[in-house]
Amino acid sequence: MSGIVLTDNARGGANLLNVGNDARGVMTPDEALEKAGLNFTVELRQCKTEDGNPMEGIAGNQYTVRTDNNQVLGNGLSKGYGIVQNQTVADTIIEICGHADATIERIGSRKNGASMFCIARLPQEYSVMVGTEDPAQVYMIFQNSHDGSGSLKITFTSIRLHCFNQMPAMLKEGTQIKLSHTSGINKNLFSKIDNVLVAVRESIETLEVSYNQMLDTKIDREKAIDLIDYLIGSKMGMYKNADGEKVLKYSGKHESQRNKIIENLDHESNNVDNMRGTVWAVYNAYTYFIDHQRTLNSTTGELKPEGRENAIFNDGRRKRERAVVRCLEVC
Repeated sequence: MSGIVLTDNARGGANLLNVGNDARGVMTPDEALEKAGLNFTVELRQCKTEDGNPMEGIAGNQYTVRTDNNQVLGNGLSKGYGIVQNQTVADTIIEICGHADATIERIGSRKNGASMFCIARLPQEYSVMVGTEDPAQVYMIFQNSHDGSGSLKITFTSIRLHCFNQMPAMLKEGTQIKLSHTSGINKNLFSKIDNVLVAVRESIETLEVSYNQMLDTKIDREKAIDLIDYLIGSKMGMYKNADGEKVLKYSGKHESQRNKIIENLDHESNNVDNMRGTVWAVYNAYTYFIDHQRTLNSTTGELKPEGRENAIFNDGRRKRERAVVRCLEVC
């Protein structure tokens, strides 16, 4: 296992460590809530008719609201929707991080407090080494919502320290917590965390083997580009060229993505530990695009805040998971 720790200088390029607020040094639940702007409670209320009477006999006639400013967070919810208060989540985060010897790195809220997240770095014993010079650090991500958009989740991911690409943890079943917002959600949370941490620890070696399998698998330039085309879903069609004539080519969007990822293959971060010309290099060229290039504003060249979050929590996460499965199939 690697003993490398992510330094302050390394934080600028990692999407995972740019979202939300810097929470290093947070020691109490109240400090965590203050950092994220989450020091409020949420209520489940019943919708009313125009004359002020409760709406009865209608599915989804409940909504959630912040009690500090009466802002509606979610609607169309059922009577059995279970709220996990921010205070409970903060208490849980502090307790779990203390239990796992994890360090809180970032914490924040989205959609005016309708959802929250916290990112914590696991200790060095959970880190992964690819080859002899390419370490990856494992992180724990907490997510919760008050608008019915998702479950309360605790998941794991990793960051390659040479280029700060986020990678799916690829851990085996049982290494995440996902609880639906039902009335019994609070009592189910604490009972699961010990089993999850044990499963994560046992899965680190599997993760290391998978990454090293990519490193050990050689791939020529032509097949590497074919793999890139598969990952971005490139399809040729009839598009206009510079002269306005329709020719068989890639769309402008796919052409741009394709060229950037191919350029990434030759990036200096892909020359670590003889990884050039391997499936590991292709995978990192692709994830570098997902984490660092796709999230840029095309006009200003600066990172888009919503792009950072999307790369971590939504579309970017799904794309990385799909990519690692395909790359292992190639191996």
